[in-house]
Amino acid sequence: MKQPTDRVGKCSGMLFLLAVQIALSNAAATDLNISLTFDEHSNGTKLYRRSKRDVDVNYLYGRTSTESLLQQIRNQPYISQLIDGFVKTFEKMNQNGELSSSAVIKLAIFVKETLNMPNFYNVNPTDQARLRSLKNVLPLSAKNAVFARRVCIKNVQHDEYLYSPHPYYYDVQRRRVFTWVPGDRPIPQGMWELEFNGRHVFIRNDENREQLYAPANIYKYDNDRRRVFTWNPSSDRIGDAGAWKFEPEGDYMYIKSVSYGEYLYAAGDGFKHDVDRRTVFTWKKDERISNGIWSIEDCS
Repeated sequence: MKQPTDRVGKCSGMLFLLAVQIALSNAAATDLNISLTFDEHSNGTKLYRRSKRDVDVNYLYGRTSTESLLQQIRNQPYISQLIDGFVKTFEKMNQNGELSSSAVIKLAIFVKETLNMPNFYNVNPTDQARLRSLKNVLPLSAKNAVFARRVCIKNVQHDEYLYSPHPYYYDVQRRRVFTWVPGDRPIPQGMWELEFNGRHVFIRNDENREQLYAPANIYKYDNDRRRVFTWNPSSDRIGDAGAWKFEPEGDYMYIKSVSYGEYLYAAGDGFKHDVDRRTVFTWKKDERISNGIWSIEDCS
Protein backbone atom coordinates (compact mmCIF):
# COMPACT_ATOMS: atom_id res chain seq x y z
CA MET A 1 0.00 0.00 0.00
CA LYS A 2 1.31 3.45 -0.92
CA GLN A 3 2.24 5.45 2.14
CA PRO A 4 0.38 8.73 2.65
CA THR A 5 2.44 11.90 2.50
CA ASP A 6 1.63 15.52 3.16
CA ARG A 7 3.38 16.77 0.03
CA VAL A 8 1.46 19.43 -1.88
CA GLY A 9 0.89 19.13 -5.62
CA LYS A 10 1.03 22.20 -7.86
CA CYS A 11 -1.52 22.95 -10.55
CA SER A 12 -2.66 25.88 -12.60
CA GLY A 13 -5.80 27.83 -11.70
CA MET A 14 -7.86 26.32 -14.53
CA LEU A 15 -6.76 22.79 -13.73
CA PHE A 16 -7.50 23.35 -10.07
CA LEU A 17 -11.04 24.57 -10.78
CA LEU A 18 -11.65 21.60 -13.06
CA ALA A 19 -10.38 19.22 -10.39
CA VAL A 20 -12.65 20.77 -7.77
CA GLN A 21 -15.71 20.56 -10.06
CA ILE A 22 -15.03 16.86 -10.66
CA ALA A 23 -14.47 16.22 -6.98
CA LEU A 24 -17.67 18.00 -5.95
CA SER A 25 -19.74 16.06 -8.48
CA ASN A 26 -18.26 12.76 -7.28
CA ALA A 27 -18.71 13.66 -3.63
CA ALA A 28 -22.47 13.96 -3.98
CA ALA A 29 -22.76 10.18 -4.14
CA THR A 30 -20.36 9.44 -1.27
CA ASP A 31 -20.14 9.82 2.49
CA LEU A 32 -17.02 11.99 2.16
CA ASN A 33 -16.66 15.74 2.67
CA ILE A 34 -14.61 17.88 0.30
CA SER A 35 -12.57 20.57 2.00
CA LEU A 36 -10.19 23.08 0.47
CA THR A 37 -6.99 23.91 2.33
CA PHE A 38 -4.12 26.29 1.64
CA ASP A 39 -0.53 25.13 2.08
CA GLU A 40 2.09 27.82 2.51
CA HIS A 41 5.48 27.07 0.98
CA SER A 42 8.77 28.01 2.60
CA ASN A 43 9.06 31.35 0.78
CA GLY A 44 5.95 32.58 2.57
CA THR A 45 4.54 34.28 -0.50
CA LYS A 46 2.79 31.64 -2.59
CA LEU A 47 -0.20 29.59 -1.59
CA TYR A 48 -1.00 26.36 -3.41
CA ARG A 49 -4.45 24.84 -3.19
CA ARG A 50 -5.30 21.18 -3.03
CA SER A 51 -8.58 19.30 -2.78
CA LYS A 52 -8.69 17.01 0.23
CA ARG A 53 -11.28 14.33 0.93
CA ASP A 54 -11.90 13.71 4.61
CA VAL A 55 -13.78 10.72 5.96
CA ASP A 56 -16.83 12.13 7.78
CA VAL A 57 -16.39 10.46 11.16
CA ASN A 58 -19.44 12.17 12.66
CA TYR A 59 -21.65 10.74 9.93
CA LEU A 60 -20.11 7.28 9.54
CA TYR A 61 -19.55 6.39 13.19
CA GLY A 62 -22.32 3.97 14.20
CA ARG A 63 -23.42 3.49 10.59
CA THR A 64 -20.53 1.16 9.84
CA SER A 65 -18.31 -0.93 12.08
CA THR A 66 -15.60 1.03 13.84
CA GLU A 67 -12.93 -1.23 12.37
CA SER A 68 -14.25 -0.49 8.87
CA LEU A 69 -14.29 3.23 9.66
CA LEU A 70 -10.67 3.09 10.83
CA GLN A 71 -9.68 1.31 7.61
CA GLN A 72 -11.36 4.02 5.52
CA ILE A 73 -9.39 6.65 7.43
CA ARG A 74 -6.17 4.69 6.93
CA ASN A 75 -6.74 4.64 3.16
CA GLN A 76 -6.66 8.45 2.88
CA PRO A 77 -3.71 10.03 1.06
CA TYR A 78 -2.46 12.58 3.62
CA ILE A 79 -0.98 11.93 7.06
CA SER A 80 -2.80 14.95 8.49
CA GLN A 81 -6.08 13.32 7.42
CA LEU A 82 -5.13 10.11 9.21
CA ILE A 83 -4.36 11.99 12.41
CA ASP A 84 -7.60 13.95 12.34
CA GLY A 85 -9.67 10.84 11.59
CA PHE A 86 -8.03 8.70 14.26
CA VAL A 87 -8.41 11.39 16.92
CA LYS A 88 -12.07 11.98 16.10
CA THR A 89 -12.81 8.24 16.04
CA PHE A 90 -11.18 7.76 19.44
CA GLU A 91 -13.30 10.58 20.84
CA LYS A 92 -16.44 8.88 19.50
CA MET A 93 -15.34 5.52 20.91
CA ASN A 94 -14.72 7.08 24.31
CA GLN A 95 -18.08 8.87 24.30
CA ASN A 96 -19.91 5.66 23.36
CA GLY A 97 -18.16 3.28 25.74
CA GLU A 98 -16.36 1.43 22.94
CA LEU A 99 -12.88 1.38 24.44
CA SER A 100 -13.43 -2.25 25.44
CA SER A 101 -13.60 -3.50 21.87
CA SER A 102 -11.20 -5.06 19.40
CA ALA A 103 -11.30 -1.81 17.41
CA VAL A 104 -9.00 -0.32 20.07
CA ILE A 105 -6.26 -2.75 18.98
CA LYS A 106 -6.69 -1.78 15.33
CA LEU A 107 -6.59 1.91 16.25
CA ALA A 108 -3.37 1.41 18.24
CA ILE A 109 -1.78 -0.45 15.31
CA PHE A 110 -2.68 2.37 12.91
CA VAL A 111 -1.41 5.03 15.33
CA LYS A 112 1.93 3.23 15.61
CA GLU A 113 2.12 2.80 11.83
CA THR A 114 1.46 6.52 11.30
CA LEU A 115 4.02 7.61 13.88
CA ASN A 116 6.63 5.50 12.05
CA MET A 117 5.91 6.84 8.56
CA PRO A 118 8.98 8.52 7.00
CA ASN A 119 7.05 11.73 6.28
CA PHE A 120 5.48 12.04 9.74
CA TYR A 121 7.95 14.75 10.71
CA ASN A 122 6.87 16.84 7.71
CA VAL A 123 3.42 17.18 9.26
CA ASN A 124 2.34 20.29 11.13
CA PRO A 125 3.78 20.11 14.69
CA THR A 126 0.30 20.58 16.13
CA ASP A 127 -0.92 17.46 14.32
CA GLN A 128 2.16 15.55 15.43
CA ALA A 129 1.35 16.46 19.03
CA ARG A 130 -2.28 15.37 18.57
CA LEU A 131 -1.23 11.88 17.47
CA ARG A 132 1.30 11.50 20.28
CA SER A 133 -1.38 12.57 22.75
CA LEU A 134 -3.74 9.98 21.29
CA LYS A 135 -1.10 7.28 21.81
CA ASN A 136 -0.75 8.31 25.45
CA VAL A 137 -4.47 8.02 26.24
CA LEU A 138 -5.04 4.62 24.62
CA PRO A 139 -6.12 1.93 27.11
CA LEU A 140 -2.95 0.80 28.85
CA SER A 141 -2.83 -2.91 27.90
CA ALA A 142 -3.77 -2.18 24.30
CA LYS A 143 -1.06 0.48 24.04
CA ASN A 144 1.59 -1.77 25.59
CA ALA A 145 0.59 -4.74 23.43
CA VAL A 146 1.13 -2.75 20.24
CA PHE A 147 4.01 -0.41 21.13
CA ALA A 148 6.21 -2.37 23.54
CA ARG A 149 9.03 -4.47 22.07
CA ARG A 150 8.60 -6.99 24.90
CA VAL A 151 5.76 -7.42 27.34
CA CYS A 152 5.04 -9.11 30.63
CA ILE A 153 1.58 -10.64 30.98
CA LYS A 154 0.15 -10.52 34.50
CA ASN A 155 -2.97 -12.26 35.75
CA VAL A 156 -5.00 -9.56 37.47
CA GLN A 157 -6.87 -11.76 39.96
CA HIS A 158 -3.79 -13.55 41.29
CA ASP A 159 -1.29 -10.74 40.63
CA GLU A 160 1.07 -13.28 39.03
CA TYR A 161 3.06 -13.24 35.79
CA LEU A 162 2.73 -15.71 32.92
CA TYR A 163 5.95 -17.56 32.21
CA SER A 164 7.43 -20.64 30.55
CA PRO A 165 10.25 -22.16 32.65
CA HIS A 166 13.16 -24.22 31.36
CA PRO A 167 12.99 -27.59 33.12
CA TYR A 168 9.22 -28.06 33.04
CA TYR A 169 8.55 -30.01 29.86
CA TYR A 170 5.29 -31.86 29.29
CA ASP A 171 7.01 -33.89 26.58
CA VAL A 172 9.83 -33.36 24.08
CA GLN A 173 7.78 -30.89 21.98
CA ARG A 174 5.76 -29.11 24.64
CA ARG A 175 6.81 -26.90 27.54
CA ARG A 176 4.43 -26.17 30.41
CA VAL A 177 3.16 -22.66 31.10
CA PHE A 178 2.45 -21.29 34.59
CA THR A 179 2.02 -18.09 36.50
CA TRP A 180 4.71 -17.30 39.05
CA VAL A 181 3.07 -17.41 42.49
CA PRO A 182 5.66 -15.29 44.39
CA GLY A 183 4.45 -12.39 42.25
CA ASP A 184 7.67 -10.73 41.10
CA ARG A 185 8.52 -10.72 37.40
CA PRO A 186 10.17 -14.04 36.40
CA ILE A 187 12.46 -12.34 33.87
CA PRO A 188 13.53 -13.40 31.28
CA GLN A 189 11.30 -16.47 31.13
CA GLY A 190 8.28 -14.24 31.74
CA MET A 191 8.94 -11.84 28.87
CA TRP A 192 7.00 -12.21 25.62
CA GLU A 193 7.02 -10.79 22.11
CA LEU A 194 3.73 -10.09 20.35
CA GLU A 195 3.28 -10.37 16.59
CA PHE A 196 0.03 -9.00 15.18
CA ASN A 197 -1.31 -10.52 11.98
CA GLY A 198 -4.66 -9.09 10.96
CA ARG A 199 -7.09 -9.59 13.86
CA HIS A 200 -4.88 -12.22 15.51
CA VAL A 201 -1.77 -12.09 17.67
CA PHE A 202 1.01 -14.64 18.11
CA ILE A 203 2.70 -14.76 21.52
CA ARG A 204 6.34 -15.89 21.63
CA ASN A 205 8.44 -16.37 24.75
CA ASP A 206 11.45 -14.07 24.62
CA GLU A 207 13.77 -16.49 26.39
CA ASN A 208 13.12 -19.82 24.67
CA ARG A 209 11.63 -18.39 21.42
CA GLU A 210 8.67 -20.78 21.64
CA GLN A 211 5.08 -19.85 20.77
CA LEU A 212 2.23 -20.01 23.25
CA TYR A 213 -0.51 -22.28 21.95
CA ALA A 214 -3.67 -24.22 22.80
CA PRO A 215 -3.18 -27.90 21.85
CA ALA A 216 -5.60 -30.46 20.45
CA ASN A 217 -8.34 -32.11 22.49
CA ILE A 218 -6.16 -35.06 23.42
CA TYR A 219 -4.23 -32.64 25.68
CA LYS A 220 -7.24 -31.31 27.53
CA TYR A 221 -7.00 -31.51 31.31
CA ASP A 222 -10.68 -32.34 31.81
CA ASN A 223 -14.02 -31.42 30.22
CA ASP A 224 -13.71 -27.81 31.37
CA ARG A 225 -10.00 -27.11 30.97
CA ARG A 226 -7.47 -27.34 28.15
CA ARG A 227 -3.76 -27.36 28.93
CA VAL A 228 -1.62 -24.57 27.46
CA PHE A 229 1.98 -25.03 26.29
CA THR A 230 4.75 -23.40 24.35
CA TRP A 231 5.83 -25.31 21.25
CA ASN A 232 9.33 -26.76 20.94
CA PRO A 233 11.17 -26.72 18.53
CA SER A 234 10.76 -22.99 18.31
CA SER A 235 11.57 -22.90 14.58
CA ASP A 236 8.36 -24.72 13.67
CA ARG A 237 5.16 -22.81 12.89
CA ILE A 238 2.07 -24.17 14.58
CA GLY A 239 -0.59 -22.33 12.58
CA ASP A 240 -3.90 -21.33 14.08
CA ALA A 241 -3.23 -23.28 17.27
CA GLY A 242 -0.82 -20.47 18.16
CA ALA A 243 -3.19 -17.66 17.16
CA TRP A 244 -4.88 -15.62 19.89
CA LYS A 245 -7.30 -12.72 19.94
CA PHE A 246 -6.93 -9.83 22.36
CA GLU A 247 -10.24 -8.50 23.72
CA PRO A 248 -9.71 -5.24 25.64
CA GLU A 249 -11.51 -4.68 28.92
CA GLY A 250 -10.64 -1.14 29.93
CA ASP A 251 -6.93 -1.12 30.79
CA TYR A 252 -6.89 -4.93 30.87
CA MET A 253 -7.24 -7.74 28.35
CA TYR A 254 -8.96 -11.06 27.78
CA ILE A 255 -6.86 -13.48 25.70
CA LYS A 256 -8.86 -15.90 23.55
CA SER A 257 -7.73 -18.92 21.55
CA VAL A 258 -8.70 -18.45 17.90
CA SER A 259 -8.86 -22.19 17.24
CA TYR A 260 -11.17 -23.07 20.12
CA GLY A 261 -12.83 -19.83 21.21
CA GLU A 262 -11.60 -20.43 24.78
CA TYR A 263 -10.18 -17.88 27.22
CA LEU A 264 -6.72 -18.13 28.75
CA TYR A 265 -6.84 -18.12 32.55
CA ALA A 266 -4.82 -18.88 35.68
CA ALA A 267 -6.52 -21.62 37.70
CA GLY A 268 -7.44 -21.58 41.39
CA ASP A 269 -5.25 -22.76 44.26
CA GLY A 270 -6.43 -26.35 43.83
CA PHE A 271 -4.61 -26.46 40.47
CA LYS A 272 -1.20 -25.25 41.58
CA HIS A 273 1.65 -27.27 40.13
CA ASP A 274 3.67 -26.59 43.27
CA VAL A 275 4.05 -23.84 45.86
CA ASP A 276 5.58 -21.40 43.32
CA ARG A 277 3.73 -22.30 40.12
CA ARG A 278 0.07 -22.03 39.18
CA THR A 279 -1.23 -23.96 36.18
CA VAL A 280 -2.61 -22.03 33.20
CA PHE A 281 -5.46 -23.41 31.08
CA THR A 282 -8.03 -22.26 28.59
CA TRP A 283 -11.62 -22.42 29.84
CA LYS A 284 -13.56 -24.75 27.56
CA LYS A 285 -17.01 -23.32 28.31
CA ASP A 286 -16.49 -20.36 25.93
CA GLU A 287 -17.28 -17.71 28.53
CA ARG A 288 -15.30 -15.00 30.23
CA ILE A 289 -14.23 -15.70 33.80
CA SER A 290 -12.77 -13.40 36.43
CA ASN A 291 -9.37 -15.13 36.60
CA GLY A 292 -9.05 -14.76 32.82
CA ILE A 293 -8.30 -11.02 32.94
CA TRP A 294 -4.70 -10.03 32.15
CA SER A 295 -2.60 -6.88 32.27
CA ILE A 296 -0.12 -6.30 29.44
CA GLU A 297 2.93 -4.47 30.81
CA ASP A 298 5.83 -2.89 28.96
CA CYS A 299 8.95 -4.93 29.77
CA SER A 300 11.17 -3.60 26.98
